[in-house]
Amino acid sequence: MIAVGPRASRFALLFLVLGFLALLVAKNWHSHGGDFEAFYNAGARLWAGESPYRLTDELPFKYAPFISLLMVPLSWLPYDLARWVFLALEFAAFLALPLTFLRSRSRPASEKALLAAAAVATLGALRFLDNEFHVSQVNLISYFLVWMAWLTDGPRPRARWGSAALFAAGALFKFHPLLLLLPLFLRGRQRTALRWAAATFLLALLPHPGLWRDFWNVHVERPIPMATLNTILQGFFPLLRALGLSWLGGAPLAVALVALALWRTPKLRATSTSGPRLAVLAWLLIGAGFSPIPWQHTYSLVFSALFAGWLLARDRAARGLLLAAALALGVTARGVGGRAVALAAEHTQLIYFCALLIAGTLLVTAARLSTSEPLVKFPSEDEPKDGAQQQR
Repeated sequence: MIAVGPRASRFALLFLVLGFLALLVAKNWHSHGGDFEAFYNAGARLWAGESPYRLTDELPFKYAPFISLLMVPLSWLPYDLARWVFLALEFAAFLALPLTFLRSRSRPASEKALLAAAAVATLGALRFLDNEFHVSQVNLISYFLVWMAWLTDGPRPRARWGSAALFAAGALFKFHPLLLLLPLFLRGRQRTALRWAAATFLLALLPHPGLWRDFWNVHVERPIPMATLNTILQGFFPLLRALGLSWLGGAPLAVALVALALWRTPKLRATSTSGPRLAVLAWLLIGAGFSPIPWQHTYSLVFSALFAGWLLARDRAARGLLLAAALALGVTARGVGGRAVALAAEHTQLIYFCALLIAGTLLVTAARLSTSEPLVKFPSEDEPKDGAQQQR
């Protein structure tokens, strides 16, 4: 067996990061910006006192009104400069997700383990990341904001409401992270879930609640023509359509899936252990499958999920399942297996099933970690106070 030294491992990790950055720049050098054009126009129109929603646009803005408010500063820049600033923010979110997970671990990982985790994550997620950056999407920013909300939630009111604001912003970029409120509420963080839900509602009123009428109109008048798509959507609702089930007929399947995930979810108390944090990643990945329109870039979180899962896997079986999912996703990408192989895989909802496999493996690993790691908690408003606090 060839030994991998620290210097070689660091070089390989740096090569992976710089290689992806070079791919990002090369693929977007001549691009006009994809969905970013809609974000940029929405910010400019809101700054000019107009509605960010316009039915006559070739690519209309279809996000929550609050997102147009966040895009106003970018609209002050020239378009090309704003697009590269936006891509830089996306790339920073992509790097920050796994790096903040590493910093939150109680024990440092070996460089050999880091190299293996990065390789497996790249194999399984490159297709999603390529799609995310190529069309200038916001999934990584959404996931990063929600992830930081979890990490920064603390005992002080400022930290609690700061984390609530982060979650609300992430959930208004993409609605499917709202599913995380369910395990929070049912696994020991009731007040956190209610506070995050309240913050989401309050931010949704900005900049003006009347804009939701325009939001609704643009979705009704300009629906996505599914027949023109060059890809097959991957998620729970597309699976129902493939099975010939309506939403009502598929409701028991949704309940069973969520109940099974809740059964394997550990207590999500305010801890510094890895188990609950791995469970949060798993639930964000499960939520991606419940997106109303689950494009492939919706699964850009797969990189962080595979990376974290590989580092924390407690046995070969868990790593074997993660590797199998990564291989299935990697070899069926259009740039690897070709269009025919990719379409055959998409017809079977392979991407969605792989995402469920990864999420399930993460939940099982999280449950095992939660029973073996020491519990380290800050004073939580969701728990009874100890004797010293009661005496005060």
